[in-house]
Amino acid sequence: MTDVAPPDKQTLAIRSAERTLLVLEVISRNRRRTSLAGIARDTGLDKSAVQRCAATLVSAGYLRQTADHKLELTPKCLELGYNFLISNALMERAYRVLMRLRREVGERINLSLFAGSYLVYAMRLTGKGEWELPMSLVGRRMPTYCTAGGRAMLSKLSDDEVLRVLETSTLHRRTPMTLTSPALILDAVRTARADGYAVVAGEAVAREIAIAAAVTDSHGKPIAAVHVSSELSRWDKAAFADHFAEAIVSAAGRLSFDAVPVDHARS
Repeated sequence: MTDVAPPDKQTLAIRSAERTLLVLEVISRNRRRTSLAGIARDTGLDKSAVQRCAATLVSAGYLRQTADHKLELTPKCLELGYNFLISNALMERAYRVLMRLRREVGERINLSLFAGSYLVYAMRLTGKGEWELPMSLVGRRMPTYCTAGGRAMLSKLSDDEVLRVLETSTLHRRTPMTLTSPALILDAVRTARADGYAVVAGEAVAREIAIAAAVTDSHGKPIAAVHVSSELSRWDKAAFADHFAEAIVSAAGRLSFDAVPVDHARS
């Protein structure tokens, strides 16, 4: 059996690992090359601690130093995402279902994974005539409180669970149309629960309308969501729901595991 370090050494090791991962997360969220001073500011760590963490990540191959002495991610970080996706049993099934859905509806299709207060896009298929790079890249993180996929997944939780998620969320106004009141968001989640899907117009992304249905595990809990999105100028919410609801619910249902009934009135 491997020896276990004394509690004080364990604590130091855990803190060191946490700081190193925090540095990696801050750099990953910054779309430009980052200086040690910038990382220290964003993490709250002193510069010497940041330097040690960065040196560890450079040595491990996750960061590299540029000619102007800033830090950036390496392709090794992308390997982590690939290995996660290729080992996820949902991905292979989802690809076929989503390709079929895109042929059927001709709009942008996304699969997102549930992570509590946020979701992460794991598969993205652009619509006809679309070319914007961000719309085709996986890994983007978005809040659940204002996205169609997020509300669809929250609708599979009890009201108490939804409120706990909202308590851990930063409810800021992403657009003039974003709901930030927990009571109003809960009402929208309840509507999604009754309908079997969620529709969001211009709340997460200006000028975008989206509809989503949740993918659930064998206990009826949310694990993912299937989204269809389009330009808001082309649709109103009622027409968009009428046009796409059946297809989106069917696609999510094909990806869900056999579920047992869940009483949403209780936590």
